Amino acid sequence: MRAEAAGDPGSWRQQAVLGRSHWDADALRDMVRHYALETLASPGAVLVIDETGFLKQGQSSCGVGRQYTGSVGKIANCQIGVFAAYVSDKGCAFIDRQLYRPKDRINHSIRRQAAHVPDSLCRRDDRAEACCRRSVRLGRR
Repeated sequence: MRAEAAGDPGSWRQQAVLGRSHWDADALRDMVRHYALETLASPGAVLVIDETGFLKQGQSSCGVGRQYTGSVGKIANCQIGVFAAYVSDKGCAFIDRQLYRPKDRINHSIRRQAAHVPDSLCRRDDRAEACCRRSVRLGRR
């Protein structure tokens, strides 16, 4: 759907950029956040933090576990993402994201290594706090 909106006949070009190109997701996040804060800046703007679940079938993806997700309204095998959006009277934009990793996955070194997860891990609340800290720090520049 996104490819068609961009005028591409199919999704393969965008899939190639996202899946096979080498790019720094954090650097891109910082560029988008800087652009959004510069373009949408307004005195009454707010930072909205929300989490959402992504249903998963397997156990090998980072952060997958049986946990509550509001997207289905029950405990299910899923990943949880924490997202930050900047909202003003000029518009809104997602400016940050973090993947929540359940405690049982953090302490399970074999699963962590199989999913290529670094040792620096946090709980869900810490993820939201990290999104807020980065956004506030950038907004002061």
